[in-house]
Formats: sequence, structure tokens, C-alpha cells
Amino acid sequence: MSRKLPLILLGLTLVACDAASSPPQTDVALAGAVPYRAGSTPFLQDTARTVTRRILPDADLYDISPDGRLAVYTDWTTGDLAIRDLETGEERHLTHNRARFDPGGAEDARFSPDGRWVAYTWYEEAQPAFYKLGVVDIEGANPSLNHRDPATGWIHAADWSPGGGHILAFRNVAGKDANELLLISAEDGRVRLLKDFPDPATGGSDGYCFSPDGRSVAYDSWRGNPEDTDIFVIEVATGEERPLVENGASDEILGWAPGGQHLLFLSNRSGTPGAWVLPVEDGRANGDPWLVKPDMWRSEGVRFSPDGRYYYKVGTGRRDVHVVGFDPEARSVIGSPTAVSGGSPSNASHSVWSPDGRHLAYAVKAGPMTAMARIAVRSMETGDVMHFELGEPGQVATTGWTADGRSVLVRVFRPGDEDDRLGFFWIDVQTGRKEPATGPGLGLTYPRLDPDRRFKLSLDSEFNSEGQARFFIRRTDLASGDTTTLFQTPSGGWGQVLSPTLSPDGETLAFGYSPVVGSRPHSLILLPTTGEEPRELPIEGVSPIAWMPDGDAMLLIRFVGLGPIWDVWYLDLAREEPQPIGLTARGGVITLDVHPDGRSITYTSTTGGYELWVMEDFLPGAGEIRGGDPHDE
Repeated sequence: MSRKLPLILLGLTLVACDAASSPPQTDVALAGAVPYRAGSTPFLQDTARTVTRRILPDADLYDISPDGRLAVYTDWTTGDLAIRDLETGEERHLTHNRARFDPGGAEDARFSPDGRWVAYTWYEEAQPAFYKLGVVDIEGANPSLNHRDPATGWIHAADWSPGGGHILAFRNVAGKDANELLLISAEDGRVRLLKDFPDPATGGSDGYCFSPDGRSVAYDSWRGNPEDTDIFVIEVATGEERPLVENGASDEILGWAPGGQHLLFLSNRSGTPGAWVLPVEDGRANGDPWLVKPDMWRSEGVRFSPDGRYYYKVGTGRRDVHVVGFDPEARSVIGSPTAVSGGSPSNASHSVWSPDGRHLAYAVKAGPMTAMARIAVRSMETGDVMHFELGEPGQVATTGWTADGRSVLVRVFRPGDEDDRLGFFWIDVQTGRKEPATGPGLGLTYPRLDPDRRFKLSLDSEFNSEGQARFFIRRTDLASGDTTTLFQTPSGGWGQVLSPTLSPDGETLAFGYSPVVGSRPHSLILLPTTGEEPRELPIEGVSPIAWMPDGDAMLLIRFVGLGPIWDVWYLDLAREEPQPIGLTARGGVITLDVHPDGRSITYTSTTGGYELWVMEDFLPGAGEIRGGDPHDE
């Protein structure tokens, strides 16, 4: 239910895409809704008044203005922040790049309460590279960056104070893997630390909002288990904290209703995600919550309107495994990509060819992060698909095959398991038998196994006294157990080594590298596994990587700007000049792999996006006007 965690963990793509489901249907307005009380089972009685309407089929946006007229989004063709009039369709830019993503790109944005200003995240590749917080008026005349701190790994505007004088911002502190909730003056950028989250396993959600009187801030946080989230309140004047919603389920803020007497939140306490309303008085619970909208699958909150309507987005995207022909002589794709996982009941990703090219293994996601992990193996000759249940919860990814094509190497990420977050298993595709591939306690280690099982490569981390990480690529001889360090980064943070991929002969590890924390990869590193000096090529934006079967060339995903537009490029390692192969798409690319004969490519990408919906007639006294802001007096 949370939107995103903006850090890239060691090139380890832990993909959490909600299970596919049907779009919500418009509810019939009925009379007689009554609040839910403990022990009540007919949830329909609580939702009878609620009406939902889809108002925009393509909602690639961050926020809408309080009056519902304007939408703010990123123009991914330029990197500029832009707004669109939802009535007339008129669009205009609020930032003004000289060229495509030059000097930078805008991301998450939030309208001020009066709709006249927008706070946004800004990033530039130029040194020093770090995320900044900007403010601009809706005419685009006065963009300014009012928060610049090199220690910021990520920052975004979560809310504005009711009077518009302060921005509630969430940031990650680079190198220390800590999160903070800040009050930033919209006028001069002065900062007050409102809440420190020293444990990176807390405070990672987007649920932060002011109460309508501006005296309190509500936030949601999970502590060790992302499926058990509670809601808390901070008194702005004193910093005093107290729980507001505590439950064994996942409870996440959608918004504080106008008037301050109700809090809308998302919860799966009834078994499926639904929208619940909690009566509130003076920032404290004033009764039991009741369900106002069930089946909020794949929903993401946007904002309340002053009259009590609530806008939210519904995800329509899915991840599919694609296959497309490739001509290695012409170095271009042949025909159009075909989705081969369409028969899967859920999203699919991380596709890997078998050594003989006759099968394709990929991960299947059928539910939330706690759902049982499983993989699928598809025969490319018959189209038959075999499914293998792993018998334990978590996010699953296929990472390779044994040389004889009998077993698939599978990685499982277990949410909330502090002692063993990553598990690696061999799945015998003939018997379905599961065996551990490596021992427990892997931590952040990311193994790459030599095809001949002579050695294991791992990406390990160590932290200095200031909490900054340094990463080491190490080779462990599987016969003797001897370990050698092949490469190490300067102290920094996540995202310096991306998509480490071993060549077919096991002699070279290729990865995207950035010495600047949090930026896109600045170069491609070719690291010999025998200990020689690495070779660095000045190719930016590399991730992921797929070797050609002969090991003399590779395919690279190169992101266009900072947005969800990507190209596949062919790189001849002798010439060092990459060239596009004619495969371009929008959306996230998870993995890329080349058929053993070099004439087909498989990749996973995301299609679809969001729809914008509005929920109405679910609040008692809807339409109350937000109160004042004690910070803006």
C-alpha cells in the first residue's frame, strides 16, 4: 500500500507489484449506513452511502489541486515539472530545462492548500549530485530550490501546513540509512526536525499529513514487519507522540478529513484492503473506525477536497515477460515483442533462459509480500507452463540455471525477517524438490555463482563509525573457502553498484557503477574474476545488463533521462561504442536475458499506469473548511 522507497539496494531488484485485480466498480448509493462496531460482520452496512467514480483513465500524476481542476506531473520527454488543466486539457511547464533533463529532472510534487504553489523534488546529475526540494508558483514564473543539503539521499513533500507557510517533508539521510520528517519554511527554507527515524525499517511510507488545525501531524510506520503498520500523531508544538490507530493489520493514512473530526485510512483488517474512517477529537481517537469502501486493491491516496470528497489513484499496471527476436549480425530486433506470461494469473518478472534455450523460468507474484512465493517454467516449444510453490512467503526472483538445465536458482526476499531476509534455493524442475543454495544469514550478500561452480561472487557491505557504507565485491573459492576482494567502493551509500552480471564463461563481472551516492550509474565496469585490474567504460545509465553468448558483447538497458523511458543498446566490447537495437518502451524494466543462440531476447517490463477516482458521500458533515495554521500567524 505504500508508494515507494526511493533507494536502490545494491542492484538487488526487490520488486513489489500489487497483484492484478479488476478496477473498482461504482457503488450504488443506498440509505441507512451506520458506523461499524466491534463484533459487527455485515460490512456492507458501513459502505452503503459511499459512491465512487472514475474521473480520469490515464492518471500519471502526483497530485491534483484542492479544487480538482489541475494535475501536476513530470513531462518525461523533458524532465520538467508540468501541470495540466483537467477541464480544458491545457498543459504548461513549471520548470524550464535547457534541453532534455538538462540541468535536471522533477519528481514527486504537492499543491499548496490554496492551489497557487507546488512543492517538488529536483535532481541534477552535476556534482555534487543530491536531491533537493523546490517550490514554484502554478504559472511557472518563480521556481526556486529552498532546501539543498548534500546529506539528503531522497526528499519529497508529503503535505503543506494548512496556511501554506510550511512544507512537511520526508527525507532519507544518505550514507546513514536513516529517515527524517522535516518542517521546512516555504519562504526561506529554514528547517526544523520534527521526527527522526533512526531505524531504516521504520518511516518509509508516504503517510504523513497535517491535521486541519495545523497543530498535529499524523504518520504511519511499520516496525520490522511491513505488513503490520500503525498510525501515530505528533504534536507540532511539543513533539509529543502518541498512537492513534494500533492493530495487528496494516493501517496506512489516506488523509485527515476537512474539519479535523475524521481520519481516513487504508487497512486490511477485514481481510482485504479497504478505506476506514476513524472519528477524531483533539487529535485523539473518539470511537471505533468503520469501513466506508471495501476492496481498495492497488489504491494510492491523493488528497481530500475542501468539501469532503477524496481523490485516489488505482493501479492498472502489470508486469509481463516478453520475448522478441534479435539479429546479432544487424544488431537489431526482429518484429514486435510478444508477452509470453499472459496466461499467468498474476504479474510475472525476472525471466531467465534455460541453457538449451527450450525453457523460460520466471517469478510469479500472486499477492502481497507475505504471499507464498512461486516460480513458473514455460516450454517455448509447446507453451506449457509448470508452476512450483516454494512453501514460504516472500518476493521471489529467478536468477539462473544449473549448467545441465535441471535446476533453477531462486532468490526469496522475506519481509520483516531481520535474521535472514534473503534466501537462495535450487528448484529441481523435474521433481519440484527445493534445496538451499547457500547458507542462512546472507544479510546483504548477493551471490553470483560461477557456471562451473568453482567460485561464488558476493556484494558485501561494511559501515564506518558515521554510518556510511562501503561495498566490496568478493570472490570465494568453493573448494577451499578462501575469499579475495576484487573491488571496493568509496564510503557512501546504496546504489553505487548496480546489476552485477557474470559473463557466460565466468571470467568477467559487469556492473553499472556510480561513485556518487544516489545518482544514475556513471560508467560500466568490467571486473575480471581472476583478480586483474577492472576496465571502466564511460557509459552512463547502465542497468540491467545481459551478456551475448560469446562473451564479446552485451546488451544494456540505458534509461533516457530520469524517467520511465528506456532503450536497449548493443555494446561490442572491442569497439566500446554502444548502439541502439530498436527496442524502446515506457515503464520499468526488471531483467534482461539473451537466448543461448543469441537470436532472441527476454525481458520484463511494466505496462499500464493509474486511473484517478473520487470517493464521495462517506463522511458525516463533509464539506467543512480546513482550519487555520498556528505556524503561519
